[in-house]
Amino acid sequence: MSNMHSKIESLIEPLVQDMGYMYWGLELILGGNKPTLRVFVDTEKGINVDECGEISREVGAALDVANIPEGEYTLEVSSPGLDRILFNLKQCQMVLGSEVTVALISAIDGRRRYKGNLLEVDGDAVIIGDEGAQLRIPFHKVKRMRVVPQF
Repeated sequence: MSNMHSKIESLIEPLVQDMGYMYWGLELILGGNKPTLRVFVDTEKGINVDECGEISREVGAALDVANIPEGEYTLEVSSPGLDRILFNLKQCQMVLGSEVTVALISAIDGRRRYKGNLLEVDGDAVIIGDEGAQLRIPFHKVKRMRVVPQF
């Protein structure tokens, strides 16, 4: 996690929570002309477009006052969706038993992508079921983990 990511997250997470919403996570996309900040928020009953707009105005104002990031940026506020990204082990614990896709920073057993059921959170790692076997993945090796929606 970059220093800018940490600064942004430490500024907006308490703000979102004080507004009565669950802060789910932040994607910071650098490159191009200006950075894009994707803020994911939720409630137990879900979140609607008007609520996302309200959060966007508050978060945008706080970011502008703090001048983080410097210069222009794009801010997107939305629900994490059914195919939600799992940003931390606490979120993994919340969706145990769900099917997930995992992209790794570096290969484990010669592979960088896995798909399986999220079976367990074990300390600082997750255990997923993959083709009849189990694989322990240290969470710091996870580039992105997403829930596979079930219909």
